[in-house]
Amino acid sequence: MSDKNIQPVSAIDIAKLLLSFDEGREYFRKQETEEEKFDTYVGNFRLNKLLHICYMLYYSKHGEPLFYEELRAYPHGAIVYPVFKNFPSLHEQILKTAEINLAEKIKKFVDKVFRYFKTYHDKDLETFSHDDIAWKERFKSHLREDSDTMVINDEVKSFYRDILGHIVREETKQRFIFLPITSNHNRDNKSFVTQYKITPPRPPCLESKKYPYSFVNTNREVEFPFLATSFLTQFLGNCLSDEDFTGIVKLNSDLPKYNIKIRKIKLEFKDCLPPEL
Repeated sequence: MSDKNIQPVSAIDIAKLLLSFDEGREYFRKQETEEEKFDTYVGNFRLNKLLHICYMLYYSKHGEPLFYEELRAYPHGAIVYPVFKNFPSLHEQILKTAEINLAEKIKKFVDKVFRYFKTYHDKDLETFSHDDIAWKERFKSHLREDSDTMVINDEVKSFYRDILGHIVREETKQRFIFLPITSNHNRDNKSFVTQYKITPPRPPCLESKKYPYSFVNTNREVEFPFLATSFLTQFLGNCLSDEDFTGIVKLNSDLPKYNIKIRKIKLEFKDCLPPEL
């Protein structure tokens, strides 16, 4: 399971790689957090949470640590102290992904983690970090001891190995429902009444010269785990006006009055994954 050809690297290099994915520093921004007790920037908080998550998930997948620096238990989750301390200087560096000296396997792994977890709310990142039993044990005890270093013992390693399964088990319980959009306007009576024509001008995310109109099939409900939305972002967007959204919801709710059945299609997490995963 472990890849013996790849040795643990520096968390500083992983931090630089993460920062390189956000050239404009829109995500890892230098803005103070709302929590006054956490004296750092939003970007520093997020960078350290993603380092912790990368560490856990890498261990889950490969059975080896991703980086050799210690994790420390701070009130808002684990941190890597050299990164936490040097965030201002790291933030100012011009970083190019291709120029960072890390194995391609590591780059791809960290890229996938970043693209998925950057959609998380800051509070959810904190909760994810707090779920680490190594953080729980050290944070409860470091108030009585000098050290806040998280101990990665056999129990923690076992927890890390199962964390991917834990994520899927917990988050696939949350479901997301969408209604498919088509460019075809069906003329048979039942299909005609179920299709909602999106108000012109055509939304930019649906731009097409070949198909100038869009219709929402309100009699089709596709349900899939909320966890899978990160893999479907290329198909999602804020395309509809409030008026259209309200009209679609109303038509969908009114279909039973017309004795029209709604076809429900339920997808599982594995059905939504891209083929390369």
